[in-house]
Amino acid sequence: MTDSAAGSDFATSGTNRTAPSQGRTGPNHIAVVNKIRDLFPRDTVKCLAVWLKSSVETARHRIKCDREFSLDDIVKLLHDPHGFQILKALMDRAERKPRWWLACEPLMELADVERMAAEARRRVRQAVHNREGLIDALEAEIRRAQAAALHDEEFARAHVDALRAMAGMVAAKRG
Repeated sequence: MTDSAAGSDFATSGTNRTAPSQGRTGPNHIAVVNKIRDLFPRDTVKCLAVWLKSSVETARHRIKCDREFSLDDIVKLLHDPHGFQILKALMDRAERKPRWWLACEPLMELADVERMAAEARRRVRQAVHNREGLIDALEAEIRRAQAAALHDEEFARAHVDALRAMAGMVAAKRG
């Protein structure tokens, strides 16, 4: 059998597989799968299917290491907001880290921290806004109850006292 015959035999192979079987998936594939499992511990296969825009069955084959990721799959993973984590999982396996990676990794970690801090600030602003809205609603309800008390003092007094107590608790938590 010559080299050209081997090449043509491979090209006309009767198998319909598009990627190596589990016995031939490499450590890079396993590193990517482990990172995906870390990122999405629940419903990993479904999340990967959405991420790759593929079927659940295809995603299951990738997660079970039955088939390796295609280059297009890796590109989709890297283009995602979680792409840096995938790249980091692959680069952690490198025996010698390239100089560009040694500069890039801390900058990307800093960007992640800044993104998380911005999200935390947004959530704090939202919580403060919600609390202020609650206080405004309670004060408006107290004014309504006080106005009702002018007409029927016995009926409204307990309601006004309860609202004042609630407003006091919210204000105490605020301070």
